[in-house]
Amino acid sequence: MLRRAWAILTLKAEMMILRDMSDEDTDDSVRDKDFQPSSEGESSRDDAQQNRKKASAIMTYSNNPSTSEDDFGEANTQVNDENNDTWYLPRGQQMQFGEFREYFGVSPTVIEELVQGHPKNFYMAVVEDSIFQMIADQTNIYATQQLENHSNISASSRLHQWNATSSAEIKRFFGLIAYMGLVKIPYIKDYWSRDPIFKTEFASIVMPRNRFEILLRMIHFANNDECREGDRLHKIQGLVDKLVQNFEALYHPGESVCADELLIPFGGRLIMRQYMKQKRHKYGIKLFKLCTGHGYTLRLKIYAGKNLEVGKTTPTSVVMELCESVLNVGRTVYTDNWYTSIDLANKLLDKRTHLVGTLRRNKKNVPKEVTQKSEIKRGEIISKENIKGITVLNWKDKRNVIMLSTKHTNETVDVPKRNGESVTKPKVVADYNKAKSSVDLSDQMAAYSSPLRKTVKWYKKLAIELLLSTALINAYILYRECTGNVIGIVDFRKEVVRYLVSCTDEHQQ
Repeated sequence: MLRRAWAILTLKAEMMILRDMSDEDTDDSVRDKDFQPSSEGESSRDDAQQNRKKASAIMTYSNNPSTSEDDFGEANTQVNDENNDTWYLPRGQQMQFGEFREYFGVSPTVIEELVQGHPKNFYMAVVEDSIFQMIADQTNIYATQQLENHSNISASSRLHQWNATSSAEIKRFFGLIAYMGLVKIPYIKDYWSRDPIFKTEFASIVMPRNRFEILLRMIHFANNDECREGDRLHKIQGLVDKLVQNFEALYHPGESVCADELLIPFGGRLIMRQYMKQKRHKYGIKLFKLCTGHGYTLRLKIYAGKNLEVGKTTPTSVVMELCESVLNVGRTVYTDNWYTSIDLANKLLDKRTHLVGTLRRNKKNVPKEVTQKSEIKRGEIISKENIKGITVLNWKDKRNVIMLSTKHTNETVDVPKRNGESVTKPKVVADYNKAKSSVDLSDQMAAYSSPLRKTVKWYKKLAIELLLSTALINAYILYRECTGNVIGIVDFRKEVVRYLVSCTDEHQQ
């Protein structure tokens, strides 16, 4: 009888908690021309499962807005028994890490060597010759394995026409793929078509169609014979590691960094495939990435699936892994509402790093009288702060905007609009928009002239994205910051294509 009574009480408590978590609670971002938090697809991400717990005993005091700081500790508090967090009226007790003094920007070595450089030099600084040579070597190994292990290959198969490739030919191959992003034709074969509608001599001058297609089939980035059991990322991880090593060596992040994600479109069968209903392409492979305030990508992590990485792909663990090399010097990490949490804020503060981000209403251990209050007037702000100076703020614009910050209070600033007028916003919102805008812009530039095709295996799609979008955008940012030249991303991409398709074994530079 006692067990049955306890089960009934527990069930009632769970129902009370679930009742407070309405569907609208997962959508706390606001979209207008002035406020642009990067929340596309956030509500459809793999939410960390909410552990159902017994309802916590909540002790609530008066919420009189006139309560002074002298009443700190006696009024306007909420106590959560689970972690003994206490929330107060804002009193500006955020942790201070001193002035940020680290060197930031393009690596001095790059500036010295490439200040008068051509776009091709910056691209080849990011994607070194050794990377193209590695791709050539692994492609040759894979082709040999295919020929040796498939004795039943038909006599007419193009595999019998295989000749070993070189790094110069691999450059021409990827140069052609980049060209196909600039010049859109429905099917790959049509780039070699003699039909007057499609006729273009560019592709046939660079490489015969048969050679391109056999390279597209054989292109490889790792030795299959060396794959460890259960390693889903073996085919691509080596390339990712080499690129990330170069990314970090060429650029030093400033005070602000952003944790972001990217969905590579992929509609085939794949255990790592994600569904994100608000994305333009709803199915694909998710990349977590760390970017600077200028949109430069520093680090990457491929989502390999929930079952494989238990505990390693929670929002907090992803951010801590991405930020491993930028902690302990007083930086600020900006995140969207999939990542942001009290737990992440605490972990970053322990590493002398601030957190600013949009926050979901149903996150654990947040002050419910702030996050759950939706009936407030436009322009009104309600906020609470805990003993560590973590602020949770609810601001009503067109909709409710809920933010978490370890470095802001509820102060406001006037933000100019395009029409010359200004709007008053919480400073945390203004700083968040500023930090995220460049990252959104770099994602937008990467989408321009994208060479991705539907009929390509998943690891080849990832490689194309990394080599011809992410790496190319990084090279573009280095070029503009180092030389000061004003050039559009399409023109920059054209110069890289011209270089790649002109490479020969005798003359690669």
